[in-house]
Amino acid sequence: MQNRAIKFRVWSNHHQCFVKEEHLMWSSNRNGISTLEGISIDRANDDMDDDVEFQQFTGLKDKNGKEVYEGDILKFEDTTLFKWLVIFENGCFGIRNIGIDGYMMDFFRCDSKYFFEDRTICGNIYENKELITH
Repeated sequence: MQNRAIKFRVWSNHHQCFVKEEHLMWSSNRNGISTLEGISIDRANDDMDDDVEFQQFTGLKDKNGKEVYEGDILKFEDTTLFKWLVIFENGCFGIRNIGIDGYMMDFFRCDSKYFFEDRTICGNIYENKELITH
């Protein structure tokens, strides 16, 4: 069995940016308020799910050695015809190829580094929404 780091990155919908890793320190008080440095979230409020998005590290890296997370968009360097969205589905990480106008096509399980070693990260679904619609 391969060991891999369990890591997450966090997107703030309110601030429209990724929260820097060094700022990912949670604290709670008796009122149910949690704070993520620079971002206040009321856990008692249903809006918490709307404020932040967590993406897990797949344990794999792209062709350039960059860590691949859920929500990343990958491409082959030699073509822009196909793009691939990294997702967690049916109990495993995988990639789904993105067709014309964002139509999601086949799902491929990522049970080896093969799926990422020839692809590079070209963006993500938060900062580069245009990549999934064209």
